[in-house]
Amino acid sequence: MPIFTTATRCLVEVIEAGSIRRAAEILNTAPSAINRHILNLEAEYRTTFLERLPRGVRATPAGRLMAEQIRRWQADLERVSDDLAKLRGQERQQIAIGIMECFAGSFFAEVLAGIRKQYPDANIVVRVGGTREMLTLLEGGDIDLVLGFNMPPSSDYWVVETIPISMGVAVAPEHPFAGRASVSPAECEKESLLLVDESLSLRPLIDTLFPNASPWSKAPLTSNSIVMIKHAVRTGDGISILTRFDVRDELKTGQLALVPLDAPNVRENLAICMRDQSSVTPLGLAFTQAIVAAVRRELSS
Repeated sequence: MPIFTTATRCLVEVIEAGSIRRAAEILNTAPSAINRHILNLEAEYRTTFLERLPRGVRATPAGRLMAEQIRRWQADLERVSDDLAKLRGQERQQIAIGIMECFAGSFFAEVLAGIRKQYPDANIVVRVGGTREMLTLLEGGDIDLVLGFNMPPSSDYWVVETIPISMGVAVAPEHPFAGRASVSPAECEKESLLLVDESLSLRPLIDTLFPNASPWSKAPLTSNSIVMIKHAVRTGDGISILTRFDVRDELKTGQLALVPLDAPNVRENLAICMRDQSSVTPLGLAFTQAIVAAVRRELSS
């Protein structure tokens, strides 16, 4: 007989519910129909799966054995279905990636160009958002890989690689800080400091630099948009504490300068995360390797 039938499902539901009536409510089926299915199953296997009691039912040893085996078969079938889905994904060469806004410019475009040479037929979806949003999508199975900062520890995903990233002070090219070897947090505190808000992973690290929070009261701009903050820095409205990846394109065009921040112990941790090691496809591995190589090239330049 087939492993998964209406009768076997009825048996498992009745044993779990402890009552044919309650199982009937769950399955939206008449109690008499459920009882008939189980009686037919007992006749087929020539054994009794349920002990009928004045109030409810109780599984016999044979019933418990059958229910446990059915659950194992179901779990095995689900695993096989997952494995087949992964194989289909490999065959289609598709991947969904979540990245933070600072990587959405030329950096990731260059990574994509390299991947396209290896996988010209790949279907690549890129989502841009904050760390928490991307991790929620990763844990929910909506994306396959996340590139972001300061990922909190979790058993719900696999951290493939972490790379510490130093912060710097973004200034307009004509600002007195431009060309300096470094700038201290105390010097930044005397300037008009443009701040990223609490939704971005960089903000808690900035907070540690200023325990008295004095720049907060006079900050001319606080925003969750790095693009807006960079524009304000370019127009001379102030300075901002950012990473090299936040201002990568502006550094290349000379629109901004990034001066090293004299706070060597305060760094962001760049992380590449996937759901788990078993979900890694050749395309996902290629992306991971390409991103790590690109980050290391950027930091050494």
